[in-house]
Amino acid sequence: MGNGHGLAAMSLASPLTLREVMGGPEWLPVVRSYEQYSQLAGFDSYFERPRSIHGVKHAWRVLFHTLMICELCALPAPDRELLISAALYHDIGRDNDGLCYVHGKRSVEKMAALNLAPTDPTDFAALKFMVTYHCIDDHQAKADLAKVDAGARERTWRLCSVLKDADGLDRVRINDLDVKYLRNPQSTRLAGLAWELLKQI
Repeated sequence: MGNGHGLAAMSLASPLTLREVMGGPEWLPVVRSYEQYSQLAGFDSYFERPRSIHGVKHAWRVLFHTLMICELCALPAPDRELLISAALYHDIGRDNDGLCYVHGKRSVEKMAALNLAPTDPTDFAALKFMVTYHCIDDHQAKADLAKVDAGARERTWRLCSVLKDADGLDRVRINDLDVKYLRNPQSTRLAGLAWELLKQI
C-alpha cells in the first residue's frame, strides 16, 4: 500500500475532499484498507458503549483519518499496521464520555487481554505509548518519551503524533476542531474532509 514520494510531495497542497478521495485512483489503497478493517466481525463487542461518541463510528472515522495521514506521509507498512490497530482500539478502555486521562492505558491493557496487541516487543512498546498517551497532553507525553529507548523515540513520537491528529480530526463531532493543534502539516489537509466524513459515518 502506498504511492511513495508522489503523494508525500503533494501532502502540503490544497485541502482534500471526500469526493476526491473516494473517486481518485491514487487513494484506492486507503479506501480498500478502510473497507477491510471497518468490517471486522464482532468489532462493536470490544466497546463498553459502542454507540457513544467514543464508540464504533468514532473508531471508524479515526481509522480513515489515520490511513489518510499514513498515505500523505508515505509511512512504511509496519508503521501503518501499528497505527491501524491503534486507531481501531484506542478507546476500547473507555467507560464514559467525560474527560479521562487513563482510558488509553486501559485500552492497551484490554488489547493485550484480548490478543489484539502486537507480539513483537518493539512494536508493542510503540503501540503502548501511542495509545496510552493519545488522551494526554503533548507536554506530558513528550516528557515521558524520555523513558522510551533512545533509539525508538523518534518513531514512537511520529506514530503517536499521527494517532493524536487522527483522533483530533474527529473532534468535528463535538464541533471542537482547531487545526492549529494538529501536529503534522499533512493532517491539516483533512480538516474539511473530517466534516464530510462525519456526515457519512
